Amino acid sequence: MPTKLPHSSVYHTAEEKERLQKSAKFYGLNVSKFLLLAGLEELPEPEDTRKLLFQLIFEIRRTGANLSQIRRNLNAVRLTGEVEPVTDAEVKQAVKEFQEVIKQIGEGL
Repeated sequence: MPTKLPHSSVYHTAEEKERLQKSAKFYGLNVSKFLLLAGLEELPEPEDTRKLLFQLIFEIRRTGANLSQIRRNLNAVRLTGEVEPVTDAEVKQAVKEFQEVIKQIGEGL
């Protein structure tokens, strides 16, 4: 039979509850786990989180620029009939990069 873990209660206002939930969500934790890790001083460093977010933003912008270039080329074809060649490989690479960034966002946040 599993051992029952001790239980602790925390009293808070509705505003504090909302703030706790927001903070826990930021770390990808439920409120209970967030409070436990915060109390034990084992939360991930916020600087690490900021670095990850800046890296993800950079990757999203870079991928967006690639997709914008492809869009411009496709629009040029529609308007002028002239085309700067975009290979299937370039399109696939841009889509692959975008999917990777989305995956990193899911894993990192």
